[in-house]
Amino acid sequence: MRVQFVNITKERVEKLPIGGLLWDEDLHGFGVRRQRGKPVYFVKVRIDGRQRWLTIGPHGSPWTAASARKEAHRLIGSIHGGSDPATVRDRKRDEPTIGKVLDRYLSEYVAVHNKPSTAAEIKKHVERDLRPEFGASRIGAISRSEIVRWHAGYSDRPYYGNRALAYLRKALSLASKDWELRSDNPALGIRMFPEPKRERFFSDDELGRIGGALSALETESESPGGIRAVRLLALTGMRLGEVLALEWAWLHPAQGCFLLPDEAAKAGARAVALGKPALTYLARLERNSPFICFGSDPRGPLGEAAFYRLWRLARDRAKLENARPHDFRHTVGTYSAQTGANAFQVRDILGHKTLAMTGRYVEKNIDPLRATADAVSRRVEDALSGKTARK
Repeated sequence: MRVQFVNITKERVEKLPIGGLLWDEDLHGFGVRRQRGKPVYFVKVRIDGRQRWLTIGPHGSPWTAASARKEAHRLIGSIHGGSDPATVRDRKRDEPTIGKVLDRYLSEYVAVHNKPSTAAEIKKHVERDLRPEFGASRIGAISRSEIVRWHAGYSDRPYYGNRALAYLRKALSLASKDWELRSDNPALGIRMFPEPKRERFFSDDELGRIGGALSALETESESPGGIRAVRLLALTGMRLGEVLALEWAWLHPAQGCFLLPDEAAKAGARAVALGKPALTYLARLERNSPFICFGSDPRGPLGEAAFYRLWRLARDRAKLENARPHDFRHTVGTYSAQTGANAFQVRDILGHKTLAMTGRYVEKNIDPLRATADAVSRRVEDALSGKTARK
């Protein structure tokens, strides 16, 4: 390799051949070499008796001969002041990426502490929203301003954006507090979007239109599991995830309820009280699958995507705008209150509290809930079948 001590200038750098090396004649340790591609500026120094090569960067924007010399001055000055840029550089090189942190978040925290349905939701946000944006960044490099800018991109979907931010905040909290990968959490304190409360519930007329649409679809649709799911949402007020996971083994007609295991219910194992119309509807259904709301393969449950395809079809047939499956839950809660049920009964009908599940518990406590569920599901059933309108 040919070595020269010269005043490093733009012209000399651009004429440097492959294999060439220039040392600056004025600034000791500052040089430029070209092994392949563009020439690269560097500083060669001794730190604690060890010879270290610190790369500044390739020739071109932002590194010109002048800016590289200025950076070399800074590095050499900081070394003389007692710092070790090489160690800092090596530490940064060894830092895990945000992608690795997210992997650890999913495997060590989410899989252990969250229910399967919640874990699936978190993983969806990680793969769709967090990993593409931040995955390649080093944990020490991600900044608050980056996160604020990214979150602002969800202003048209405030609820969705807030959930994604919450999951990123948790992953970074674990990285800073538990795993000691950085000293702070840059997502902490970032303001969430306001989330307007929506408490829409269906009127008797709207339920009648939905019922008419379902009756027509029962003879046309290739998704009987989807139709079952919509009717059970309406009759029980259960969460969509709970309905899609329903197994026949969880139905106890003599006790008038479903017994949901812990992993199937968002708020923990609970009894779902069933009114007579719900029990009658379930008794009519063919048991051709372990799952009540089965998918295209009867051996498995109906997926959310397939359910929403059916729901959008039923909603459009019923000529309802902005109607969501969750509105059935608000409907059951509203109707329950209108029957005279107290706050505790409404809470238990909707499963807003974890309940210990034993046969003895159900025997003692399911009766008052069944009375409320019976009154509500009778009203819903009448509306779905059009009896309310005829009255």
